[in-house]
Amino acid sequence: MTRLNKCPLISVIIPVYNSGRFLPVIYNCLKNQSYKNLEIIFVDDGSIDDSSEIIESFKRNDDRITVYHKNNGGPGSARNYGLDRFNGDFVAFIDSDDEIDNDYFLSLLSSIYDADICVSNYIKTLNDYYPRFIKKEKIVSGKKAINYYFKKGSHTLMVVPWGKLFKGSFIKEYRFSDNLKAEDVDLSYKYFYEANKVVFIPKTIYKYKTIEGSDSSRITDKRIIDTLKVYEKRIDYFMKKNKRYYAISTALYLDLYYSFCFRYCDNHFVIDYLKNTPNKNRFKLFMFFYCPYLFLRALYKKIRCCLK
Repeated sequence: MTRLNKCPLISVIIPVYNSGRFLPVIYNCLKNQSYKNLEIIFVDDGSIDDSSEIIESFKRNDDRITVYHKNNGGPGSARNYGLDRFNGDFVAFIDSDDEIDNDYFLSLLSSIYDADICVSNYIKTLNDYYPRFIKKEKIVSGKKAINYYFKKGSHTLMVVPWGKLFKGSFIKEYRFSDNLKAEDVDLSYKYFYEANKVVFIPKTIYKYKTIEGSDSSRITDKRIIDTLKVYEKRIDYFMKKNKRYYAISTALYLDLYYSFCFRYCDNHFVIDYLKNTPNKNRFKLFMFFYCPYLFLRALYKKIRCCLK
């Protein structure tokens, strides 16, 4: 295993939707990168603010930038648009309202070796939360990386497409789901499981901004239904691939299912879907074993609250 000894091209795909006030920040981050061989792809996903004009102004001042405009289809659709058009040896996804360290690409590129994916730590800027589950550099198989995907403390970073560098020949085979609120969850378990090797580096070099009131922070009927659909698709995937992850995926689905039943019991739209969940008969045997666990967990939480 050797380090890269050339200067490969990194394609940076950035979906843009009504993020005009944030765009100068992320462009400055890109402009100040210590690694310069970048192909910067802005995909305007039908913005109705001044985002289109702003990214066009960036393009006039930086010949590394390509700008595409398309009808609104969601971040997954915008990323797919970039995936259909990139030219780089490696690919990175960045959200237009986030920030990256000046050595972001250099850090990822110098550590990816011959792996398909390199993953870094991140900071959540709303509350300065540092989920430093990566304590030291490690190289694992994709099938082992799924263990981190299912862990609570590392799940967010494993699900999102940002905070990672992908080998171009690897990620070009994948596509995000269009018009699906949980499009990142729907794809991430596939590329991790099917990766040859995954590198984790302990550097905290990506700044994820959580904006109160943003679309990603709102719980809507569509988000609830789409999340359930994604969890069902994940069960189907691992049912054919891996029995252990199939069991974990089913347990997490049931946990989410009952959580939604409890939290949205007065929402007829959600309840109608839950009552008519596709393939629900196949969960009956698993529920026979899982329901006692749910009951004992709820009892434990009740007792713990009473003892406080």
